[in-house]
Amino acid sequence: MIKLFSRIRQNLLSEGKTGKYLKYAIGEIVLVVIGILIALQINTWNEGRKEQSRELNYLTGIKADLEVDLNRIESAIERYHRKISKLYFLDSTFILPRNFIPIKYTLDEVSVRDMINRGAGLRLTMGSYKVLTSNASAGLIKNELLLQTIQELYETRKPSLTSVYDDIKRRQDFIGQKYAVEHKYFSAKDFFVDNPDKKEVLADFDYYYTQLRLYYNSLRNMRDLIERLIDDINTELDTRT
Repeated sequence: MIKLFSRIRQNLLSEGKTGKYLKYAIGEIVLVVIGILIALQINTWNEGRKEQSRELNYLTGIKADLEVDLNRIESAIERYHRKISKLYFLDSTFILPRNFIPIKYTLDEVSVRDMINRGAGLRLTMGSYKVLTSNASAGLIKNELLLQTIQELYETRKPSLTSVYDDIKRRQDFIGQKYAVEHKYFSAKDFFVDNPDKKEVLADFDYYYTQLRLYYNSLRNMRDLIERLIDDINTELDTRT
């Protein structure tokens, strides 16, 4: 193609057709510019496709992590539901969480160890979100509201939940040390019902129970946020693919 253009220019010059040569040269320049612009447009389109592919991959990964976390949260909610129900059974003056239906227990189903042990804390799966932030790729997510919700979950809700759990841990350590003997050898009836120091025991458990209730409510709020976020990500994926 280049040789053809060059031959045409040479023929025009050799024939003394300077005007036609200038017009042809200008036309050739215009064609080159158009070609460059088309190439740039194609390159921009390709880059946009690559960015969209990366964005959707991040969202798919975050969604998969959230689905794992949702199962973990449901298990944690059930575990703390049982614990709060047992403490409420032992002392009905404890304030129940909102919309809470306590499980009915008997003394034989309650142990001091179970009341004191807090159970494992919740660990969110953050692999995809960490990759997103470590690569400074958060800007790839075009839906700003969706990005804000994701950031709220990992940057605000998770640290808050961890903070409440740390309070539970400190309180449990205090109770475990204070009632180390009772923790090992007393039945729930001996410790909570027939204990002459029952008022002191319940007072020690009051703050512990309050933190359990707060943690339980935080878990439910986290579950609701994750469910909504999964729905939002699904909507985004459906509209972008």
